[in-house]
Amino acid sequence: MAPFLFIYLLTYSNAFGFNSDTRSMALSHSNVAMNTGFNFSENLASMANSTFNGFSLTHQFNYFVKDLSISTLQFAHSINDNSFIQSSIDYSGNKNYNEINFQLSYGKKIGDKINGGISLQYHQQQFSDNNYSNFPSATATVYLFAKATDKIHFGCLVDNPTRVKLKNQQNLPSTIIGGISYLPTDKTKIALVAIQQNGNEMSYSVGIEYLFLKEFELRFSYQNKVESLAAGFSLLVKDYRIEFAFHTQQPIGNSSCFSLLIPMK
Repeated sequence: MAPFLFIYLLTYSNAFGFNSDTRSMALSHSNVAMNTGFNFSENLASMANSTFNGFSLTHQFNYFVKDLSISTLQFAHSINDNSFIQSSIDYSGNKNYNEINFQLSYGKKIGDKINGGISLQYHQQQFSDNNYSNFPSATATVYLFAKATDKIHFGCLVDNPTRVKLKNQQNLPSTIIGGISYLPTDKTKIALVAIQQNGNEMSYSVGIEYLFLKEFELRFSYQNKVESLAAGFSLLVKDYRIEFAFHTQQPIGNSSCFSLLIPMK
């Protein structure tokens, strides 16, 4: 894979719908404005409301292209019911090119209604061909989650606000996602978020999460700019949670994601 192609994929992967967890794929980023009580979330600030302690194993098959697949191991631990720490590592690529990402995060309840969070990421991209340079980089993401009322929540994140450069070459993208969620019932969450990446046209995503049964949750979403549809489910089996998502974006193709959440006693 030539460097210019790698930079193109890295710069526009968010626009194509690459995510690091199954819930994010199923909800097309709209979960940034949704609260979470049991699992990993794209908005890490909301995880301060979670009491989940354990691991998550995820495999994301992007556009059913093996070399674009991402495997992720995450760990989360709640502290005193008002803060948490989280770490993750993911890998993608092949023998000619591969990418490893490390993330360390912290989130905390700032008050009764507001949570904040920050994560630090280190990215290492490597080429087997010595004619091409490797691309290490370090970025950060800040998160905010707020409860206006019991039924109306707000969430946002700012990824790579300083627009880090790759060895003084092209800047990595900066992304802002923010929106609102509404809980019409105890079983239903509806969210609308806006997504702005660099100077690109703003896009919108709407998602619905419905607790069909105590052990079974359904998710649906739509994103307008890339004309993508996504759906997924979460199933609780004893103490383990199985999650699956399917994302379609024509004419680029389809993607899927699978996660297994393993709690620690």
